[in-house]
Amino acid sequence: MFTLEKFNFYKKKYKHITNDDEIAYNKIKNYHYGKSCSPIIYSKNILFLGVESIIDVVIFHQLNPKSDIFIFGCSEIQEIELSQITDNLNFFNNLEELFEINTAFDSVKVTKEFCNVEENRLALYKIESNRLYGDFEVINTPPLDLYLNVRNRFNIFYLVDDNADITLSGYKQKKQQSDISIIISGGIINDRLKENIVLLRKQSKLDIDIILCPHNNNEILDHDFITKNNIILISELDSGYNTAWYKGFHHSNSEYIFFMYSEDCFSGDIFDELFLLSIITHSDITQSGYKIFENKKLDNREIITNGNEYGIVTPPKSLLKEPITPWGRLYNSTFLNNIGLDDENCFQELIFNFLTISSANTIASIPDKYYLKYSNSIKLETLQKIDLYKIIYDIVRPHASMEVMSTLLELEISAYHELGLTESNERKFHLTKYLDRLNLYYGDKYHLQDKLSCSNS
Repeated sequence: MFTLEKFNFYKKKYKHITNDDEIAYNKIKNYHYGKSCSPIIYSKNILFLGVESIIDVVIFHQLNPKSDIFIFGCSEIQEIELSQITDNLNFFNNLEELFEINTAFDSVKVTKEFCNVEENRLALYKIESNRLYGDFEVINTPPLDLYLNVRNRFNIFYLVDDNADITLSGYKQKKQQSDISIIISGGIINDRLKENIVLLRKQSKLDIDIILCPHNNNEILDHDFITKNNIILISELDSGYNTAWYKGFHHSNSEYIFFMYSEDCFSGDIFDELFLLSIITHSDITQSGYKIFENKKLDNREIITNGNEYGIVTPPKSLLKEPITPWGRLYNSTFLNNIGLDDENCFQELIFNFLTISSANTIASIPDKYYLKYSNSIKLETLQKIDLYKIIYDIVRPHASMEVMSTLLELEISAYHELGLTESNERKFHLTKYLDRLNLYYGDKYHLQDKLSCSNS
């Protein structure tokens, strides 16, 4: 079993190791590059593009004494010291020599200093390797470009930005999967959304499926637009938005899912931004801000525009007390499949919102990328916090886990206490009936009395 020595051991043993090398040592010690992709792994060979510290090379050799080590871009002093460690070292002075050996590398470690040179960045795209690890800022391109370049070329990758405390990691995506499926409920695509789709097809770097789910035969479909923009048309008609989302979801084959209505639209590069945030934060759900237009007029009530800051929402279940907005969110498809959405009733806004948020481990938010909700009939009051618990309970119970049902109970208890804030006889009567219903629904199975006692104390 390999044991990592303390830093002072390496400092005493190797002449040119200084206190500056302790940063590199700590990255290794703390598995800073991820347990599966750190230098503390077993590899057939490794390519160092730049050497942050000879400690990286020393420890790799300790773990892999028979593996070949290829190094480009180290200093003369580093080369002299490393040459005394093993005969399995191969030094390169120029990139062309590196390409001539025609080797597929098991691992590649890249430094910021190496990629500060444009020629080096371009050369990195030519290198064949199984896994990549290094610094997040290693390639001077927009973050999404960085992710896509890495994702499409390396089977495993793990990049770290020390300053911003950001990690970007993952496995090579299955080629048969698209990045995002946009599932649209309703067959009549409004002109605003058509413009969005055209721009999306021209500008987005992602592989996006658009799935259109008409409701009935009365909808006049623009087949020319559907064909030109490679939109997938679900020919089976449905009776409502939840059935459309249900059918669209089960027709999709993508890493992420976005649900919307045909009368709505979106602005800017919302999908690129949501996708990247999902990757960086490893979120089950990422959400955008939103605006609502009622009867073609923007409603400016504070509740309508999502005010969450950029980044992870803590705790995620706090969103259950906010407006019910299942649209404007990007859902990880594996997460949705694990919930068990095998009934179209689960796609009703109220139910879907509760099931997804109560089941999510991580939710992230972008406040300044907007989903635009248009409606002539929507009642804004229905976007208030959940209070129709009876509906949720009846539909959710066959599908939800104990943990999810406990969350629902906690929300009910909170509502129960709100009822008890006033002392009127009418309130007391409703409170008694409410408690009777809680006992009927939950009983001892969900430790109702214990939770009531805790909330009363």
